[in-house]
Parts: sequence; structure tokens; C-alpha cells
Amino acid sequence: MTVEETHSLCPSSATAARLDLTHAEDRPRNKRSAVSPADLRLAVKGVLGVSIAGSLPLFAGGVAIYLSSITSLSIMIATQVSSMPQFGLLALPVFIILGLLSGGMTPLESMPENLQKIMQLSPSTHFVSFAQAVLYRGAGFSDAGTYAFSKPDLWPMKMRL
Repeated sequence: MTVEETHSLCPSSATAARLDLTHAEDRPRNKRSAVSPADLRLAVKGVLGVSIAGSLPLFAGGVAIYLSSITSLSIMIATQVSSMPQFGLLALPVFIILGLLSGGMTPLESMPENLQKIMQLSPSTHFVSFAQAVLYRGAGFSDAGTYAFSKPDLWPMKMRL
């Protein structure tokens, strides 16, 4: 058996990388890297048959702000650990707990009062209330801002730098 036949049966990582690069232009490419408001409209209105009450561009802006806050939280967690596996083991329970206690699955009012106050520090809680206001109640730009700053239990959002 020759060396070429051996490499064809079990390519090294360098050979596999070369093969991957040479055939990269043959693979279909995804032109979009994020879910667009049109995708949301298609899924909610087209498939589920539910109308969206609010502005999709406003919701997309809120999603961008929420994603930047979650990214910041991820970077903060990543600075506390020394390896990627540790980051994964630490980030996974943090984000699962933030998601479960955000008010999207169970209402905040059914949680203990101290937990409600603690969860006001979470960006997920504010995003859920924003999304409900925009998508369900049809809040506009001024309504969403008024809603966020007028609720007495959203005290972290009232702090200004």
C-alpha cells in the first residue's frame, strides 16, 4: 500500500483541511446569519395564524439590545474562568435559570417577592416584558419606553449613568 492510498483511507487533519478548502465553493452558502422580522411574520402569521399587534422593526431593535446584553453577560462569565469547557459548564445553568425565571414561562407574580426583586436585574425579564408589550399589546416606540420606565418594579431600568 502506498502513502497516497493510506492518506486516502485515513486523511490527516491537514489533508482534510485542504480538501475542505478546495471544495468550499461547491457548498451552498447561507446568505442570512440571523432571523429576520419577515421570518417571524411568516412563522407567526403564516404557520400559526396569529396576528402580531406591534411593530416588527421595534421588536427587532429590542432583540438587538437584548442580544448585546446577553453577549456582555457571556463575556463577563468568560473572564471569570480559564477554559472554554469551564465557561460552558458555568454559562449553561446561568442562562437556563435566567430563561426559566424571566417571566416568559411562569409569571413573575407567582414567584416569591425576593426572587422577583432579584430577577429585575436580569435582562431576560425586561426583554420578556418588552416583547409582550410590543407583540401582544401593540406598544409603539413611545409606549414601550413609557411602559419600561413607568412600572415601579422595573427599578434597575430607571437608573441613569
